[in-house]
Amino acid sequence: MKFGVATFFTGEGIGPAALAQALEERGFDSLFVTEHTHIPASRRTPYPAGGELPERYYRLFDPFLALTAAATVTRTLLLGTGVALIAQRDPIITPKK
Repeated sequence: MKFGVATFFTGEGIGPAALAQALEERGFDSLFVTEHTHIPASRRTPYPAGGELPERYYRLFDPFLALTAAATVTRTLLLGTGVALIAQRDPIITPKK
């Protein structure tokens, strides 16, 4: 059986490199990251859990940069995006990463 982690990386928690290294040392197989690129100025639809949209959505790391940081310190961990909003990214910026 294989085990992995999917997470939101923000400046408020463990960094991508530190988490990737810790996961690999503990025998995990994968690390997947997500992104949330657009925050509407106003919302008609409320946040499903109630209240305001959590701060973490405003401070997510770029998934490709987070994965790059993780890749610099791991050898066997499978790295990928759980969510990558390619259609909403600038077509010039994404290939540069």
